[in-house]
Amino acid sequence: MFQFIKGDLSNKDGALMMQGERFILVPVGFISYLQKGIENIAGPDGTYVMMTEAAQMSGRDVSQTVLALAQGLPFEQQVQLFLRMNSAIGWGKYEVEELTMEPFKLVVKHINSYVGDVYEGKADGPRCFLSVGTKDLYESLLKAAGRDIKLKVTETLCVAKGDKHCQLTFEEDAL
Repeated sequence: MFQFIKGDLSNKDGALMMQGERFILVPVGFISYLQKGIENIAGPDGTYVMMTEAAQMSGRDVSQTVLALAQGLPFEQQVQLFLRMNSAIGWGKYEVEELTMEPFKLVVKHINSYVGDVYEGKADGPRCFLSVGTKDLYESLLKAAGRDIKLKVTETLCVAKGDKHCQLTFEEDAL
C-alpha cells in the first residue's frame, strides 16, 4: 500500500502533495500532545468539539482524494482504500468489523491508535476525537454513492481508557 501512495506523492516547493491535497508528516507525539494540551485548557468536552470539527473539515477534503483514487469502486472498497491509506501513513491498523448499507452501519476496529501514546490507558473516556471526526468523510463517500444521509458516531472502545484497541461505530442518524 505504501508503494501505491508513494507513487502518487509529489513534492512541490517543499509541499508534499497527493491528488492535489497537501500532507504533512509529523511525529505522532505532536498530534497526541496537541490534543492533550488542548484538553488541559478546554477539558474533554471542549477538546472533543475542536478536534472532531477539525477532522470533519479535513474529512470533506480527503474524501475528494479518496474519490479520485477510487473512481468507479463501490462504497465498501472506497472505505477499505481510506483505511489502508491511513494505515500506510502511520495512523494505526484498521479493520472493518461490520458494514451494512441498509440501514447504514459501519464498525471500525482501530489498532495502535495515536491516543495510546499519551493517555496510557488512564483517560476517563474515549479520546479518538480525530477518528470520530471522519464521519464527514464517510458522509461524503455515501453521498457520491447516492446515499445522502447523516451519520452519528460512537466510540465504544478506546486504548486511551485502557481497552486493547479502539472501536468506532458509524450509524445512520434518524434525527
